[in-house]
Amino acid sequence: MELGNESHISFDIDYLNELTSDWTNADQELLNVYVNEAVHFFPVISKDLQALNTNSVVKEIGSGIGLLSLFTANKGFRVISFEAESAGFTLMKRFQTSIRSSWRGGGESVKWLDRKYSPPTVGSDKADFVFAVNVLEHVPQWRDLVAEIIESEKPVTELRLIFPNYIYPYEPHFQIPTLFSKRLTRRVMSKQIKNAAITDPISFWDDLSWPTGSQVAKYCKDKGYECRFSREAFSSYLERIQSDDSFRERKGRAFTAAVSTILPILTFLTNQMPSRYLPIIDITVKRNPWPKFSE
Repeated sequence: MELGNESHISFDIDYLNELTSDWTNADQELLNVYVNEAVHFFPVISKDLQALNTNSVVKEIGSGIGLLSLFTANKGFRVISFEAESAGFTLMKRFQTSIRSSWRGGGESVKWLDRKYSPPTVGSDKADFVFAVNVLEHVPQWRDLVAEIIESEKPVTELRLIFPNYIYPYEPHFQIPTLFSKRLTRRVMSKQIKNAAITDPISFWDDLSWPTGSQVAKYCKDKGYECRFSREAFSSYLERIQSDDSFRERKGRAFTAAVSTILPILTFLTNQMPSRYLPIIDITVKRNPWPKFSE
């Protein structure tokens, strides 16, 4: 398995390879995908971490293999990591166990919770920063989750959400076009959904919530929360197409060649549109107000 620079510093790569040697090629490749996703997204959230005191509490919602939580703990923060292993992610516990067993960096300060997010029961467990990367679209009642986090944590706690924007007619997990509604899409694309290379694809599909940037912004406005959008996650995605070989290989030559060809035009066009309409939403929500809503 090949890992990024941050991983090489803190992993016993040989031991990880030994742990996964009897896995199927498909499982090894899937773990590699999750590892590379964590390596990619950690620099994206690092600016938020740099703004915190070293004794701050950070929570990750839907931590998956746990690598982002370990990276965060490696910077000196106390981390509370929630992973409920929802539909379609039944291998996640196995993956997380292997990652944690192979980890040689700081990680003693991670509190691992095998459940969905729950409010803190003691004040010392209240977070200064909460993040969820590619999680919101897997939460059927995402509005309830956002409200529970904002109302339960510290008044100054910031919640950062990164997720695909379902304003576009494409479902990235199943790699199929979407047709106005989940019900219609499932009816028309039933064969592709049932045959998808996903564990329990029907339950996975049922859990998808198809959030959009505008929906989250409207919900925050209705609740009186303040939110700000960022272009950072999408910009990092565009840069990744050019610089991340494993990502390019996973997406396929045709996709990367096509996107690389139109990348200057795509970059120009997306820079002109409001950030709530970008293909990847990156939004921070908090209870205490900023001067005004911003994009």
